[in-house]
Amino acid sequence: MLSGVCNGLFTAAMKLQSRWKWENTWVVFIVVACIAMPLAIVFPTAPNLTQVFERAPQNATWAATGCGFAWGFGAISFGQSLDSVGVSIANSLVIGISSALGSLVPLMLGGNVRMSQRI
Repeated sequence: MLSGVCNGLFTAAMKLQSRWKWENTWVVFIVVACIAMPLAIVFPTAPNLTQVFERAPQNATWAATGCGFAWGFGAISFGQSLDSVGVSIANSLVIGISSALGSLVPLMLGGNVRMSQRI
């Protein structure tokens, strides 16, 4: 229930703080949600963090880094869409595209999609 409330209210700060441009609100989000909170959670729970990264396969580390940058680009684009077209249209588009790609891309990458022709 808390997750649903937070998901529904995440743009309230942008509406309440109307004198800030979206870039200012979004940079606070990026710093807190993507830098400060992960570090605050990881350092107390993973005391040997450098060993974890040393033991991880290098291609997995690069893949995670690449996906992280792609997610960051998507987050910035989503922030711009919220500012441009509004919350309801932006959320509808993002959820629809995410659902479609999240369902189809893993199937295609796994080779589990067979396209057949019916005559």
